[in-house]
Amino acid sequence: MLTAEIISPEGILFSGKVLFFSAPGTEGSFGILNNHVPFCSALKDGMISLEIPGIKTEKRDFKITGGFVQVYANNITALVEMEN
Repeated sequence: MLTAEIISPEGILFSGKVLFFSAPGTEGSFGILNNHVPFCSALKDGMISLEIPGIKTEKRDFKITGGFVQVYANNITALVEMEN
């Protein structure tokens, strides 16, 4: 399982376990599953989507205007900008 954090200048938007993470990279959208290779990407305007485990899988979306994401050892950290 993946651990994800989405952080904006205003604070932590999400921190927890996820089954799937997708984001709008500047070179194209991408999805992250468990045991993904380490990588970093710049983010562009669009949606970060999460699938959160539970009795019923919950989906959550965050509209962003840009930022960066790092994936390493099943941990995802996204530093994002959002519209005010």
